[in-house]
Amino acid sequence: MNHEHWDHIYLSPHLDDAALSCGGLIATQTARGERVLVVTMFTAGLEPDNLPAHLRRMHAAWGCSGIDPFAVRRIEDSTALRRLGADYRHMGWQGALYRRGKNGRFLYRGLNYFGRIAQSDARLQVQIGRLLRDLRRDNPDAMFYAPLGIGVHVDHALVYTAARRTPGPVCFYEDMPYVLLGNLAPPILRLLAAFSERLPAAQGYSGGRLALPVARLQSLPGLHSGPRLTLVASRIAQGERWLANLYAINLAAKVDAVLDYRSQLPMLFGTESLARRALAHYAARLAPEGVGLWERLWQPAPDQSR
Repeated sequence: MNHEHWDHIYLSPHLDDAALSCGGLIATQTARGERVLVVTMFTAGLEPDNLPAHLRRMHAAWGCSGIDPFAVRRIEDSTALRRLGADYRHMGWQGALYRRGKNGRFLYRGLNYFGRIAQSDARLQVQIGRLLRDLRRDNPDAMFYAPLGIGVHVDHALVYTAARRTPGPVCFYEDMPYVLLGNLAPPILRLLAAFSERLPAAQGYSGGRLALPVARLQSLPGLHSGPRLTLVASRIAQGERWLANLYAINLAAKVDAVLDYRSQLPMLFGTESLARRALAHYAARLAPEGVGLWERLWQPAPDQSR
């Protein structure tokens, strides 16, 4: 990392979330000479030799049999973020699929990480909160960016919750690609989670049979419109008032960075052409009066930020 202090700090649950959701804004900020740090929380899994059967099946659906997918993904992430001009930090915590409770059992099986946070993750929640407080202490004036948790992924929810409790300026981004499914995101993902242990094809959402149909649905214009989607699907309490802010972006830089995540394209978008289409539709759909390309971020109203 090149700076001791940053103007903008993006909190990315996984090795792609910041670029996917805010890559256009990051590119715009760094082009202005502003200093950007991306902190990615869950950047490790298990060694291939230590995988149980259900994770071997999942890795096979990803096309990663016998190798550590995170080693590949860390390289992809550093390449993409350097392209965007951002510094980065990989925290090395295990993703939801790989975490165990005190009894040694896996906390999340199949796609059950789309749903409720396991009680055993409370300790991890404390660690994330401590990290954010340290970052704020060292960067008191920086704007923090955190996921809204639209896709009901527990790792996103952990970061969202910690960010809500962190003092100082924080805004929240619409989680890509989940936002592309609009109001369909929570029911689709929860349905996949419910059946993932019984139906092998459901686990294929992560690169198998279901990935391409879902990706085609995501690429359609119009599903991902409206603030109601963002606020309701992200489980924000009824009655809270949030403010939306639009930011003009460098879409070409964002697309180039997203395409650096080669191992994730089948899971996220199906194909490169569908990725380009989905990202372009989303950026154009947000445009006021149909002009420009944008990303949308949210902040609680000032009197409700705590």
